[in-house]
Amino acid sequence: MASNLPTPRSREFGSVLRKAAEVKGMSTRELGGLLGRNASHVSRFFQGKLIPSEAEADAICVHLGIEGKALAALLQVRAEAADPNWLTGLDRQLALLSEYEAAATLIFNAQAQRIPGMLQTERYMERVMSAAGNSDAVVEAGVTFRMRRQKTLFSSKTEFHAIIGELALRYPECDDDEVMIEQLRFLLEVSRKKQVTLQVVPLAARYSPLRDGAFVLIRGTDPGSDVVYLEHYATSSTLTADQYIRGYQRAAEQLRRQAMSPEQSVGLIADLIEEMEGGDDR
Repeated sequence: MASNLPTPRSREFGSVLRKAAEVKGMSTRELGGLLGRNASHVSRFFQGKLIPSEAEADAICVHLGIEGKALAALLQVRAEAADPNWLTGLDRQLALLSEYEAAATLIFNAQAQRIPGMLQTERYMERVMSAAGNSDAVVEAGVTFRMRRQKTLFSSKTEFHAIIGELALRYPECDDDEVMIEQLRFLLEVSRKKQVTLQVVPLAARYSPLRDGAFVLIRGTDPGSDVVYLEHYATSSTLTADQYIRGYQRAAEQLRRQAMSPEQSVGLIADLIEEMEGGDDR
């Protein structure tokens, strides 16, 4: 079964195969030899650009030692691989999201009421995740995962464009002024990175796509490999269908025009820090 472009599920399928091959110490050439395929063909399986037939998938799993519950789960992923959009629980989606981010040339993150996760400080993450009622173990795991994604971003050449609603800066989720000032200072720091563009949508703005919800638009390296990630309360969705991608691309362009310039945005953040520090003195 072939897939014209990688879908969220085909990428997940390929990622599991690639990691299993790495554990086995098996190259694409070696696996291809066992399957009667060349290394390039196997590489496309690993990238999610091709989905093997059911019989070939069974053979791959035998060679890679994938069995039991892991095999059943993987074959279910394969069966759903052609679906260009995917709605599921957050944990699996976040793991796949990191795969998309690692292969991205641009990440455009629009958030109306929250600091984008990739630009959050560790203490801000902890406070927000704890406020959501998560256990200490879940908070620790979530912070570790997010900090790892942040480190990967800033050690790469991937462009990161953040659109933040002024509401998220003036009325933050975090109720600790010290933590929030640290967070705002971190935004100023990362805004100086060449790969980062930071813009704020003012409270006074009329309609903008930001009022319809947050989204992440990820531009891939290959034509047609863009993806949109939407996070909800207990689930998330990943969209790859062309009509949705085009719509969010238009929304991103509109937000770039409507938001303050990067210079104005940095100035606003600096003013907010001054206001908060002044409030501490009174």
